[in-house]
Amino acid sequence: MKKIIPGQRIKLDELSSDLLFKVEITLPFAQSIIVDISCFGLDAQNQLSDDRYMIFYNRKQSPCGGLSIINEAVSDHQSFQVDLGKLPSNIKKLVFTATIDGSGTMNDLADGRLNIIDTGGVIARFEFDNANLNREKALIIGEIYLKDQWRFAAVAQGFNEGLSALLKHFGGQETQQNVPPASPAPPAPPAPPASPASPASPASPASPASPAPPAPPIAAKVSLSKVTLKKKGDKKSISLAKTDKKIHINLNWDAHLAKKFSFFGSNAPPDLDLGCMYRLKNGQRGVIQPLGNNFGSEYQSPYILLDKDDRSGSCATGENLTIYRPELVDFIMIFAMIYEGAKNFTTVNGRITVADQRGNEVYIKLDSPDPRYRFCCVCSFKNTGTTLDLTKEELYFPGHSEADKHFGFGFSWTRGSK
Repeated sequence: MKKIIPGQRIKLDELSSDLLFKVEITLPFAQSIIVDISCFGLDAQNQLSDDRYMIFYNRKQSPCGGLSIINEAVSDHQSFQVDLGKLPSNIKKLVFTATIDGSGTMNDLADGRLNIIDTGGVIARFEFDNANLNREKALIIGEIYLKDQWRFAAVAQGFNEGLSALLKHFGGQETQQNVPPASPAPPAPPAPPASPASPASPASPASPASPAPPAPPIAAKVSLSKVTLKKKGDKKSISLAKTDKKIHINLNWDAHLAKKFSFFGSNAPPDLDLGCMYRLKNGQRGVIQPLGNNFGSEYQSPYILLDKDDRSGSCATGENLTIYRPELVDFIMIFAMIYEGAKNFTTVNGRITVADQRGNEVYIKLDSPDPRYRFCCVCSFKNTGTTLDLTKEELYFPGHSEADKHFGFGFSWTRGSK
Protein backbone atom coordinates (compact mmCIF):
# COMPACT_ATOMS: atom_id res chain seq x y z
CA MET A 1 0.00 0.00 0.00
CA LYS A 2 1.30 3.44 -0.96
CA LYS A 3 0.87 6.30 1.50
CA ILE A 4 0.17 9.65 -0.10
CA ILE A 5 0.82 13.06 1.47
CA PRO A 6 -1.02 16.34 0.78
CA GLY A 7 0.03 17.87 -2.53
CA GLN A 8 1.40 14.62 -3.93
CA ARG A 9 0.48 13.40 -7.42
CA ILE A 10 0.82 9.80 -8.58
CA LYS A 11 0.12 7.78 -11.70
CA LEU A 12 -2.62 5.26 -11.08
CA ASP A 13 -1.01 2.61 -13.27
CA GLU A 14 1.93 2.59 -10.86
CA LEU A 15 -0.48 1.25 -8.24
CA SER A 16 -2.65 -1.12 -10.25
CA SER A 17 -3.55 -2.05 -13.80
CA ASP A 18 -7.25 -2.13 -12.91
CA LEU A 19 -9.53 0.55 -14.33
CA LEU A 20 -12.25 -0.55 -11.90
CA PHE A 21 -11.67 0.36 -8.25
CA LYS A 22 -13.25 1.94 -5.18
CA VAL A 23 -12.60 5.33 -3.61
CA GLU A 24 -13.49 5.16 0.07
CA ILE A 25 -13.66 8.41 2.08
CA THR A 26 -13.99 8.69 5.86
CA LEU A 27 -14.27 12.04 7.67
CA PRO A 28 -14.75 11.68 11.44
CA PHE A 29 -15.52 14.97 13.17
CA ALA A 30 -14.75 15.95 16.76
CA GLN A 31 -18.39 16.89 17.29
CA SER A 32 -21.75 16.07 15.77
CA ILE A 33 -21.70 17.40 12.20
CA ILE A 34 -23.64 16.34 9.11
CA VAL A 35 -21.33 16.12 6.08
CA ASP A 36 -22.23 15.36 2.46
CA ILE A 37 -19.53 13.61 0.41
CA SER A 38 -19.83 14.04 -3.36
CA CYS A 39 -17.98 13.60 -6.65
CA PHE A 40 -17.95 16.02 -9.60
CA GLY A 41 -17.20 14.68 -13.08
CA LEU A 42 -15.64 17.61 -14.98
CA ASP A 43 -14.72 18.29 -18.60
CA ALA A 44 -11.41 19.58 -20.02
CA GLN A 45 -12.28 23.13 -18.86
CA ASN A 46 -12.83 21.92 -15.27
CA GLN A 47 -16.56 22.51 -15.68
CA LEU A 48 -19.58 20.39 -14.79
CA SER A 49 -20.95 20.47 -18.34
CA ASP A 50 -23.23 17.47 -17.72
CA ASP A 51 -25.27 17.53 -14.49
CA ARG A 52 -25.59 13.73 -14.59
CA TYR A 53 -21.94 13.51 -13.54
CA MET A 54 -22.44 15.17 -10.19
CA ILE A 55 -22.76 12.12 -7.94
CA PHE A 56 -24.19 12.94 -4.51
CA TYR A 57 -27.19 12.31 -2.25
CA ASN A 58 -29.70 13.10 -5.00
CA ARG A 59 -27.96 11.13 -7.75
CA LYS A 60 -26.21 7.87 -6.89
CA GLN A 61 -24.96 6.79 -10.35
CA SER A 62 -23.79 8.31 -13.63
CA PRO A 63 -25.66 7.26 -16.81
CA CYS A 64 -22.64 5.35 -18.14
CA GLY A 65 -22.27 3.36 -14.90
CA GLY A 66 -18.67 4.49 -14.56
CA LEU A 67 -19.23 6.36 -11.31
CA SER A 68 -21.57 5.42 -8.47
CA ILE A 69 -22.10 5.51 -4.71
CA ILE A 70 -22.02 1.95 -3.42
CA ASN A 71 -22.40 2.19 0.36
CA GLU A 72 -25.54 2.82 2.36
CA ALA A 73 -26.22 6.27 3.75
CA VAL A 74 -23.76 7.14 6.50
CA SER A 75 -22.97 10.73 7.38
CA ASP A 76 -19.17 10.62 7.70
CA HIS A 77 -18.36 7.79 5.28
CA GLN A 78 -18.85 7.32 1.55
CA SER A 79 -17.66 4.74 -0.96
CA PHE A 80 -17.61 5.35 -4.71
CA GLN A 81 -17.10 2.78 -7.41
CA VAL A 82 -15.07 4.15 -10.33
CA ASP A 83 -14.75 2.44 -13.71
CA LEU A 84 -12.48 4.64 -15.79
CA GLY A 85 -13.09 2.45 -18.85
CA LYS A 86 -16.79 3.39 -18.86
CA LEU A 87 -16.43 7.16 -18.52
CA PRO A 88 -17.25 9.13 -21.67
CA SER A 89 -14.45 10.97 -23.46
CA ASN A 90 -15.61 14.40 -22.24
CA ILE A 91 -15.05 13.51 -18.56
CA LYS A 92 -11.44 14.38 -17.80
CA LYS A 93 -11.46 14.79 -14.03
CA LEU A 94 -13.23 13.39 -10.95
CA VAL A 95 -13.17 15.72 -7.93
CA PHE A 96 -14.09 14.27 -4.54
CA THR A 97 -15.51 16.82 -2.12
CA ALA A 98 -17.17 17.15 1.28
CA THR A 99 -19.57 19.87 2.43
CA ILE A 100 -21.05 20.54 5.85
CA ASP A 101 -24.83 20.71 6.07
CA GLY A 102 -25.75 22.97 8.97
CA SER A 103 -23.52 24.05 11.85
CA GLY A 104 -19.81 23.36 12.10
CA THR A 105 -16.74 23.98 9.95
CA MET A 106 -13.91 21.93 8.53
CA ASN A 107 -11.75 22.95 11.47
CA ASP A 108 -13.87 20.49 13.48
CA LEU A 109 -12.53 17.61 11.38
CA ALA A 110 -10.43 15.33 13.59
CA ASP A 111 -8.71 13.66 10.66
CA GLY A 112 -9.56 12.36 7.22
CA ARG A 113 -8.77 9.39 5.03
CA LEU A 114 -9.18 8.48 1.37
CA ASN A 115 -8.46 4.89 0.31
CA ILE A 116 -8.09 3.65 -3.25
CA ILE A 117 -9.05 -0.03 -3.32
CA ASP A 118 -8.76 -2.57 -6.12
CA THR A 119 -9.58 -6.29 -6.13
CA GLY A 120 -6.51 -6.99 -4.01
CA GLY A 121 -7.31 -4.48 -1.25
CA VAL A 122 -6.14 -0.98 -0.37
CA ILE A 123 -3.48 0.12 -2.86
CA ALA A 124 -3.13 3.76 -1.74
CA ARG A 125 -4.08 5.79 1.31
CA PHE A 126 -4.23 9.56 1.67
CA GLU A 127 -4.44 10.72 5.29
CA PHE A 128 -4.81 14.36 6.36
CA ASP A 129 -5.86 16.44 9.36
CA ASN A 130 -7.23 19.94 10.00
CA ALA A 131 -3.83 21.65 10.26
CA ASN A 132 -4.47 23.75 7.15
CA LEU A 133 -8.23 24.07 7.62
CA ASN A 134 -10.07 26.87 9.37
CA ARG A 135 -13.70 27.99 9.13
CA GLU A 136 -14.42 26.55 5.70
CA LYS A 137 -17.73 24.79 5.01
CA ALA A 138 -16.40 22.60 2.20
CA LEU A 139 -13.34 20.53 1.38
CA ILE A 140 -11.83 19.40 -1.91
CA ILE A 141 -10.30 16.09 -0.86
CA GLY A 142 -8.66 14.70 -3.97
CA GLU A 143 -8.82 14.44 -7.75
CA ILE A 144 -8.49 11.70 -10.33
CA TYR A 145 -7.59 13.37 -13.62
CA LEU A 146 -6.49 12.49 -17.14
CA LYS A 147 -3.14 13.88 -18.28
CA ASP A 148 -1.81 11.46 -20.90
CA GLN A 149 -2.86 8.85 -18.37
CA TRP A 150 -5.04 8.72 -15.26
CA ARG A 151 -3.46 10.20 -12.14
CA PHE A 152 -4.44 11.01 -8.56
CA ALA A 153 -3.79 14.33 -6.79
CA ALA A 154 -4.03 14.63 -2.99
CA VAL A 155 -5.56 18.05 -2.28
CA ALA A 156 -7.24 18.47 1.16
CA GLN A 157 -8.00 22.12 0.43
CA GLY A 158 -10.74 24.06 2.18
CA PHE A 159 -13.46 26.00 0.35
CA ASN A 160 -15.22 28.85 2.13
CA GLU A 161 -18.85 28.13 1.26
CA GLY A 162 -21.06 25.07 1.02
CA LEU A 163 -22.28 22.73 -1.69
CA SER A 164 -24.18 25.38 -3.65
CA ALA A 165 -21.07 27.55 -3.95
CA LEU A 166 -18.94 24.54 -4.84
CA LEU A 167 -21.41 23.66 -7.59
CA LYS A 168 -21.17 27.22 -8.92
CA HIS A 169 -17.36 27.04 -8.76
CA PHE A 170 -17.46 24.10 -11.15
CA GLY A 171 -19.80 25.88 -13.55
CA GLY A 172 -23.06 24.33 -12.41
CA GLN A 173 -26.25 26.00 -11.31
CA GLU A 174 -28.61 25.12 -8.49
CA THR A 175 -32.19 24.71 -9.63
CA GLN A 176 -34.70 26.84 -7.80
CA GLN A 177 -37.47 25.03 -5.97
CA ASN A 178 -41.12 26.13 -5.81
CA VAL A 179 -40.68 29.04 -8.21
CA PRO A 180 -44.12 30.39 -9.18
CA PRO A 181 -44.87 30.37 -12.90
CA ALA A 182 -44.15 33.59 -14.71
CA SER A 183 -47.10 35.84 -15.52
CA PRO A 184 -48.04 35.79 -19.19
CA ALA A 185 -46.56 38.68 -21.16
CA PRO A 186 -49.04 41.40 -22.17
CA PRO A 187 -50.13 41.25 -25.80
CA ALA A 188 -48.06 43.33 -28.20
CA PRO A 189 -49.76 46.51 -29.52
CA PRO A 190 -51.13 46.22 -33.05
CA ALA A 191 -48.71 47.23 -35.78
CA PRO A 192 -49.39 50.58 -37.47
CA PRO A 193 -50.88 50.44 -40.96
CA ALA A 194 -48.30 50.16 -43.69
CA SER A 195 -47.42 53.36 -45.56
CA PRO A 196 -47.42 53.43 -49.35
CA ALA A 197 -44.29 51.99 -50.84
CA SER A 198 -41.75 54.51 -52.10
CA PRO A 199 -39.98 54.04 -55.39
CA ALA A 200 -37.25 51.54 -55.17
CA SER A 201 -33.75 52.94 -55.03
CA PRO A 202 -30.82 51.21 -56.60
CA ALA A 203 -29.58 48.40 -54.44
CA SER A 204 -26.27 48.96 -52.75
CA PRO A 205 -23.85 46.08 -52.31
CA ALA A 206 -24.58 44.14 -49.12
CA SER A 207 -21.96 44.34 -46.42
CA PRO A 208 -20.60 40.97 -45.31
CA ALA A 209 -22.39 39.78 -42.19
CA SER A 210 -20.34 39.71 -38.99
CA PRO A 211 -20.06 36.26 -37.48
CA ALA A 212 -22.38 35.72 -34.54
CA PRO A 213 -20.61 35.54 -31.15
CA PRO A 214 -20.38 32.03 -29.73
CA ALA A 215 -23.21 31.10 -27.41
CA PRO A 216 -22.22 31.02 -23.75
CA PRO A 217 -22.01 27.55 -22.25
CA ILE A 218 -25.19 26.35 -20.58
CA ALA A 219 -24.67 25.70 -16.88
CA ALA A 220 -25.62 22.23 -15.73
CA LYS A 221 -28.64 22.53 -13.42
CA VAL A 222 -28.66 20.43 -10.27
CA SER A 223 -31.24 20.16 -7.49
CA LEU A 224 -29.51 20.27 -4.09
CA SER A 225 -32.72 20.03 -2.10
CA LYS A 226 -32.69 17.51 0.76
CA VAL A 227 -35.74 16.12 2.47
CA THR A 228 -35.59 16.50 6.24
CA LEU A 229 -38.53 15.79 8.52
CA LYS A 230 -37.93 18.46 11.13
CA LYS A 231 -41.11 18.54 13.22
CA LYS A 232 -43.25 15.81 14.71
CA GLY A 233 -45.97 14.99 12.21
CA ASP A 234 -43.96 16.02 9.12
CA LYS A 235 -44.58 13.54 6.28
CA LYS A 236 -43.01 12.27 3.07
CA SER A 237 -44.80 9.92 0.68
CA ILE A 238 -42.82 7.07 -0.89
CA SER A 239 -44.30 5.69 -4.10
CA LEU A 240 -45.26 2.03 -4.30
CA ALA A 241 -45.42 2.14 -8.10
CA LYS A 242 -42.16 0.19 -8.21
CA THR A 243 -42.07 -2.68 -5.75
CA ASP A 244 -38.92 -4.36 -7.05
CA LYS A 245 -36.59 -2.34 -4.84
CA LYS A 246 -36.10 -2.09 -1.11
CA ILE A 247 -36.50 0.67 1.47
CA HIS A 248 -33.50 1.11 3.73
CA ILE A 249 -33.51 2.59 7.25
CA ASN A 250 -30.17 3.49 8.90
CA LEU A 251 -29.67 4.34 12.59
CA ASN A 252 -26.46 6.05 13.58
CA TRP A 253 -25.19 7.77 16.70
CA ASP A 254 -22.04 9.29 18.21
CA ALA A 255 -20.43 6.96 20.73
CA HIS A 256 -17.89 9.49 22.00
CA LEU A 257 -20.54 12.03 23.07
CA ALA A 258 -22.09 9.68 25.63
CA LYS A 259 -19.00 8.11 27.16
CA LYS A 260 -18.99 10.32 30.25
CA PHE A 261 -22.68 9.59 30.85
CA SER A 262 -22.33 5.80 31.04
CA PHE A 263 -24.30 3.78 33.60
CA PHE A 264 -23.00 2.72 37.01
CA GLY A 265 -19.56 4.19 36.35
CA SER A 266 -18.97 1.86 33.40
CA ASN A 267 -16.88 2.97 30.47
CA ALA A 268 -18.97 0.92 28.05
CA PRO A 269 -19.85 2.79 24.85
CA PRO A 270 -23.53 3.50 24.20
CA ASP A 271 -25.37 0.54 22.69
CA LEU A 272 -28.39 1.64 20.65
CA ASP A 273 -30.77 -0.83 19.08
CA LEU A 274 -32.79 -0.29 15.91
CA GLY A 275 -36.04 -2.18 15.54
CA CYS A 276 -39.62 -2.07 14.38
CA MET A 277 -43.14 -3.20 15.22
CA TYR A 278 -44.99 -4.15 12.05
CA ARG A 279 -48.38 -5.19 10.75
CA LEU A 280 -48.69 -6.59 7.23
CA LYS A 281 -51.73 -6.30 4.98
CA ASN A 282 -52.54 -9.97 5.61
CA GLY A 283 -52.80 -9.24 9.36
CA GLN A 284 -49.44 -10.73 10.39
CA ARG A 285 -47.80 -8.79 13.24
CA GLY A 286 -44.39 -8.96 14.82
CA VAL A 287 -41.34 -7.23 16.25
CA ILE A 288 -37.84 -7.12 14.76
CA GLN A 289 -34.99 -6.18 17.10
CA PRO A 290 -31.69 -7.47 18.51
CA LEU A 291 -33.37 -8.48 21.78
CA GLY A 292 -34.26 -12.14 21.41
CA ASN A 293 -32.31 -12.32 18.14
CA ASN A 294 -35.39 -11.38 16.13
CA PHE A 295 -33.58 -10.15 13.02
CA GLY A 296 -36.30 -10.97 10.48
CA SER A 297 -35.76 -12.32 6.99
CA GLU A 298 -35.08 -11.12 3.47
CA TYR A 299 -36.45 -14.24 1.80
CA GLN A 300 -39.62 -15.01 3.72
CA SER A 301 -42.36 -13.15 5.54
CA PRO A 302 -42.21 -10.43 6.79
CA TYR A 303 -39.45 -9.59 4.23
CA ILE A 304 -37.93 -7.16 6.72
CA LEU A 305 -34.33 -7.68 7.87
CA LEU A 306 -32.15 -6.10 10.56
CA ASP A 307 -28.52 -6.47 9.50
CA LYS A 308 -26.71 -6.61 12.86
CA ASP A 309 -26.46 -5.52 16.48
CA ASP A 310 -23.70 -2.92 16.73
CA ARG A 311 -22.97 -3.05 20.45
CA SER A 312 -19.83 -0.91 20.35
CA GLY A 313 -21.05 2.10 18.37
CA SER A 314 -17.79 1.93 16.43
CA CYS A 315 -19.25 0.59 13.18
CA ALA A 316 -19.35 3.42 10.64
CA THR A 317 -22.52 2.08 9.04
CA GLY A 318 -24.54 1.89 12.28
CA GLU A 319 -27.52 -0.48 12.27
CA ASN A 320 -29.68 -1.01 9.20
CA LEU A 321 -33.23 -2.22 8.69
CA THR A 322 -34.37 -3.11 5.16
CA ILE A 323 -37.95 -3.51 3.95
CA TYR A 324 -37.69 -5.82 0.94
CA ARG A 325 -41.42 -6.01 0.07
CA PRO A 326 -42.85 -2.58 0.97
CA GLU A 327 -46.09 -3.31 -0.90
CA LEU A 328 -46.96 -5.96 1.72
CA VAL A 329 -46.79 -3.49 4.61
CA ASP A 330 -49.88 -2.08 6.29
CA PHE A 331 -48.16 -0.20 9.14
CA ILE A 332 -44.63 -0.13 10.60
CA MET A 333 -43.33 1.82 13.58
CA ILE A 334 -39.52 2.26 13.62
CA PHE A 335 -37.95 2.58 17.05
CA ALA A 336 -34.54 3.20 18.59
CA MET A 337 -33.73 2.04 22.11
CA ILE A 338 -30.72 2.70 24.34
CA TYR A 339 -29.79 -0.71 25.73
CA GLU A 340 -26.85 0.50 27.81
CA GLY A 341 -24.03 3.04 27.91
CA ALA A 342 -26.03 6.30 27.91
CA LYS A 343 -28.61 7.89 30.19
CA ASN A 344 -30.91 9.07 27.41
CA PHE A 345 -31.00 10.36 23.86
CA THR A 346 -29.70 13.81 24.81
CA THR A 347 -26.12 12.48 24.79
CA VAL A 348 -25.89 10.34 21.64
CA ASN A 349 -27.01 12.53 18.69
CA GLY A 350 -29.25 9.82 17.27
CA ARG A 351 -30.40 10.13 13.66
CA ILE A 352 -32.26 8.04 11.11
CA THR A 353 -31.81 8.12 7.34
CA VAL A 354 -34.47 6.52 5.11
CA ALA A 355 -33.56 5.73 1.49
CA ASP A 356 -36.46 4.86 -0.80
CA GLN A 357 -36.60 2.63 -3.89
CA ARG A 358 -35.19 5.36 -6.15
CA GLY A 359 -32.31 6.34 -3.89
CA ASN A 360 -33.98 9.48 -2.49
CA GLU A 361 -33.10 10.07 1.15
CA VAL A 362 -35.15 11.38 4.05
CA TYR A 363 -33.29 12.53 7.16
CA ILE A 364 -34.74 12.46 10.69
CA LYS A 365 -32.77 13.75 13.66
CA LEU A 366 -33.76 12.97 17.24
CA ASP A 367 -33.46 16.58 18.32
CA SER A 368 -36.27 16.80 20.91
CA PRO A 369 -35.35 14.02 23.36
CA ASP A 370 -37.19 13.40 26.61
CA PRO A 371 -34.46 12.96 29.28
CA ARG A 372 -36.69 10.58 31.27
CA TYR A 373 -36.82 7.81 28.68
CA ARG A 374 -34.54 5.58 26.60
CA PHE A 375 -37.11 4.26 24.12
CA CYS A 376 -37.96 6.39 21.08
CA CYS A 377 -40.58 5.78 18.41
CA VAL A 378 -38.74 7.57 15.61
CA CYS A 379 -41.08 7.32 12.63
CA SER A 380 -43.86 5.29 11.06
CA PHE A 381 -44.89 4.04 7.61
CA LYS A 382 -48.57 3.78 6.63
CA ASN A 383 -49.74 2.08 3.43
CA THR A 384 -52.27 4.24 1.56
CA GLY A 385 -52.61 1.89 -1.40
CA THR A 386 -50.33 3.82 -3.74
CA THR A 387 -47.74 5.15 -1.28
CA LEU A 388 -46.07 4.45 2.03
CA ASP A 389 -46.49 7.64 4.04
CA LEU A 390 -43.45 8.24 6.23
CA THR A 391 -44.18 10.35 9.34
CA LYS A 392 -41.76 11.70 11.94
CA GLU A 393 -43.09 10.59 15.33
CA GLU A 394 -40.21 11.13 17.82
CA LEU A 395 -42.26 9.97 20.79
CA TYR A 396 -40.47 8.78 23.93
CA PHE A 397 -41.71 6.03 26.26
CA PRO A 398 -40.45 4.03 29.25
CA GLY A 399 -40.29 0.91 27.04
CA HIS A 400 -41.81 -1.39 24.44
CA SER A 401 -45.12 -1.96 26.19
CA GLU A 402 -46.05 1.70 26.48
CA ALA A 403 -45.09 2.33 22.83
CA ASP A 404 -47.14 -0.68 21.72
CA LYS A 405 -50.16 0.59 23.65
CA HIS A 406 -49.89 3.99 21.97
CA PHE A 407 -49.83 2.52 18.44
CA GLY A 408 -52.26 -0.34 19.15
CA PHE A 409 -50.33 -3.40 17.96
CA GLY A 410 -51.57 -5.51 20.90
CA PHE A 411 -48.45 -7.57 21.77
CA SER A 412 -47.70 -9.34 25.06
CA TRP A 413 -44.35 -8.33 26.54
CA THR A 414 -41.82 -10.02 28.82
CA ARG A 415 -38.44 -8.76 29.98
CA GLY A 416 -35.56 -9.68 27.63
CA SER A 417 -31.78 -9.32 27.50
CA LYS A 418 -28.91 -9.88 25.15
